[in-house]
Amino acid sequence: MFQRILVPLDIAQKNQLALSAAAELARQNQATILLLHAIERIEHVPDDELKSFYHRLEQAAQHELSVAAQTLAEQGIAASTHIVFGRRAEEVVRFGIENRADLIVLRSHRYNPQTAKFPIGTLSHQLAVLAQCAVLLVK
Repeated sequence: MFQRILVPLDIAQKNQLALSAAAELARQNQATILLLHAIERIEHVPDDELKSFYHRLEQAAQHELSVAAQTLAEQGIAASTHIVFGRRAEEVVRFGIENRADLIVLRSHRYNPQTAKFPIGTLSHQLAVLAQCAVLLVK
């Protein structure tokens, strides 16, 4: 059913549940996992002024993606790693379309319905609305 599973990873957060869900679906469908990290650019500041900052973020992201890809490889699951720059939601949607992802799996925050405000600003909510393919939110 799913052949290309996109897993956007945030290096500052826990991704294990989303990775585990994606791995299980990949095993069941003999699918490939596309591991993606989107580095958000700081608006109104020229990239040249932040070159070393972006480079450090890219190195940290590549390390985390490599660890995740190695973990998947040890389970016999094909995975590739990718880093993009730009607005996270837009870049994940664009990447998914360009790479023919048929499922996006990502972590979502837990919300208490009695105290939470509508989570329109979260990446998971934005992708659930904007993605051109199925989205699995893992809590």
